[in-house]
Amino acid sequence: MLGEILLEDLIETKVFDVAIVNTDAGNVPVVFLIDQEDRILPIFIDEQQAFSIKAGIEGNMQVPLTHDLMMDVFRELDVKVLGAKIYDLIENRYCAKVSLNVKGEVKDFECRSSDAIALAVRSQSPIYAANKIMNEMSIMKKDLLEGKSE
Repeated sequence: MLGEILLEDLIETKVFDVAIVNTDAGNVPVVFLIDQEDRILPIFIDEQQAFSIKAGIEGNMQVPLTHDLMMDVFRELDVKVLGAKIYDLIENRYCAKVSLNVKGEVKDFECRSSDAIALAVRSQSPIYAANKIMNEMSIMKKDLLEGKSE
């Protein structure tokens, strides 16, 4: 169970890629989440977060990053990451929570979507996005890849 946000309102996704995208504002790091229907949700993040998510996926860091430290603390305190939830979009910012099992009790903590994703990839726990967000903000994988070949 993931707390107060109902699971039926969420779609499970996973990280498809972390990349630098050329936009009108310049080069911007983006994490791309993908669902089972091949819909991709782009989330613009900062460079440090992109690096941390990529490192969490690849697991090849020589020096622990902040999210690695958090995972070490969680393990020591017997706290389990249950998942990340991107549940709303307000003023062009994705609202997210990370769900933790703390001594048998599920607790949701508000955070940046990139922090929730970074912790989820390190714990190999699910990443959810609200149905509404996927319906309104995602693009089809085939459409994204068509634009990439130019």
